Amino acid sequence: MTSPKVHTYHCTFCSHLLLATTLWLPTLPTRQPPSLDRAIIAPLPPPPRNPDSGSTSPSPSSSSSSSSSDSDSDSDCSPPHTTTNTNTPLAAAAAAAIARSTPPPPPRPRKQKDYTLLLSSTRDRTPKIITREDGFEKRYFWRCGRCKVVYGYQLDNIHYPSSTTATTTAAQGEGNGMERDQIVQQRRTRKKKRDYVYFLPGALTPTEQLGREVADGESVFPGVSE
Repeated sequence: MTSPKVHTYHCTFCSHLLLATTLWLPTLPTRQPPSLDRAIIAPLPPPPRNPDSGSTSPSPSSSSSSSSSDSDSDSDCSPPHTTTNTNTPLAAAAAAAIARSTPPPPPRPRKQKDYTLLLSSTRDRTPKIITREDGFEKRYFWRCGRCKVVYGYQLDNIHYPSSTTATTTAAQGEGNGMERDQIVQQRRTRKKKRDYVYFLPGALTPTEQLGREVADGESVFPGVSE
């Protein structure tokens, strides 16, 4: 399995290295109206764990594949157990020969998970209240570790479904089976959205574009127009 390409991004104002990710930022979705900043929505999954660092329990798929491979190896030594007629030894021999000559299917390549690392960055301890057309929004700003300029933010947990409210509703028995499924889905959604960061447009510059003058209306990302 080949390692994915890692893209690095710097602060546009002081060229400080801030981000290393396997994601190409121009391909990620952006916030839509009523949000006015059109920030890039990037997930923050952890880096992949080295399989040599610790033992992992085999999954059902891996155990089934190993058992199937063992059965294939056993079939090389003895004919397969089939309910063929004993009066036709030629048919049984032909079936055994086909089983031995058929190569096993190639292993499926494992999909490399993307990861994103924020480098030399600081996050504000207290949120800032941002006024929007549809209300207010609590944001925790991410700042460059050198020049302290804001390049992104994360949303406060108050903007996601509350697990406390969901637990209370389930305990009181107010919902049926469908509502309980919705509560579980809300918990999963809330957990996922905690690991997202919003990058402000123009705040990050790819390493390939450092030192290059950008004309008015031109994107800092090569091959991408504003």
